[in-house]
Amino acid sequence: PAERAQVGHLVGQQVTGRIKSFRDQWGFVNSDMFMGDLFIHARSNPELGPVGPGDPVQFEIGEDPTSSSGDFHAVNAFPLKDEVQNLVGETLRGWVKSFKDSWGLLQSSRFDGDIFCGVRANPQIQFSGLSAGKCVEFQIAADERSKNGVQAVKVKELGETFQRPVMVSTSMFPVTLPTNEAGI
Repeated sequence: PAERAQVGHLVGQQVTGRIKSFRDQWGFVNSDMFMGDLFIHARSNPELGPVGPGDPVQFEIGEDPTSSSGDFHAVNAFPLKDEVQNLVGETLRGWVKSFKDSWGLLQSSRFDGDIFCGVRANPQIQFSGLSAGKCVEFQIAADERSKNGVQAVKVKELGETFQRPVMVSTSMFPVTLPTNEAGI
């Protein structure tokens, strides 16, 4: 079983680390700053986007308000971006920006902009019906013919649709605090 992260001394601090695992809306993150696995959920991390094992992220250590045993979790996490050309050979997760006929554009939280995705380099997607918003996994490959020098290969649909989670702020709900006899 995974060892729970010992991070009480780091509450409120910004930390860098890597996604250990992430499935559906939650997973675990590790860092050189602490031992063990720290829980991470999309609900507390609206800028996270689709991520996979090994993705570098920056996050804040927070106390988990839903925990009755004083647990901690990663909050305000976001992937560390890089120039797309520096990611050649890496497998990333992202989403389909657009796709029509035999080509489209993919995006990822790991880089800014779009990356070309064509059926010629990805015959496995020819009949898959990639559509805007679908989550995908892909590898970055050099391509001297494309505008930014790279293209997406080994594209695989993940079966999810990318939607940024909505973070609910408790300040939206009026709260009446108990007072003592003096009204304080």
